[in-house]
Amino acid sequence: MKRLAVISAYNEIDFITGAIKSVRGWADRIIVVDGAWTGFPLINNDFKSTDGTIEEARRWGAEVIIPKRVWLDQVEKRNVYLVAEAPEDWYLILDADERLVGWPEYPIWGRAYNIIIMGSRMNSRSYNIGLRLVRNTIGLHYEMVHNYLIDNDGVVESGGTIKDCIIQHLAYLRSKERNKLKDIYADSQWDEEMPRRKELGIA
Repeated sequence: MKRLAVISAYNEIDFITGAIKSVRGWADRIIVVDGAWTGFPLINNDFKSTDGTIEEARRWGAEVIIPKRVWLDQVEKRNVYLVAEAPEDWYLILDADERLVGWPEYPIWGRAYNIIIMGSRMNSRSYNIGLRLVRNTIGLHYEMVHNYLIDNDGVVESGGTIKDCIIQHLAYLRSKERNKLKDIYADSQWDEEMPRRKELGIA
């Protein structure tokens, strides 16, 4: 059984080191999935990070997955995470602007658990929950709704909430330009995914 941390990044030189440091000591393996996706307004139209993110991630011991083209969408990028080598592998899913605070213990039952996520682009005190700790990713995948894992039968995976840790979301510390780009993406994604969310009963 391995503990794997997977971190999504694109031109995250100001954030990537902190994300990796927050999971070192907990994770047996750290994977950074680099690159932008078509739905995201690209900076300089680059398909991979050009600001030193890749080199910095490797310097801190992370494996880096680099795309050969722009990802079709964030869903395709996130599905690269699901590379479990054994049925009992545990995955912790982060973005580069997030930090794990407190290390989760292994639940005895189930295969997917929520973690409280503190902070937003505008308010460091706001929070939500996200399905971020997953055991045995085999057979699970993301669809249009990239924050939800779905099995091969189309069933949405869900679970309880881990109490002994949180994820700190630092997006509100980003530049105004970067936050504006993120807002554009989020708005377009919500509109695109709404029919599928309604179909799955998670709108």
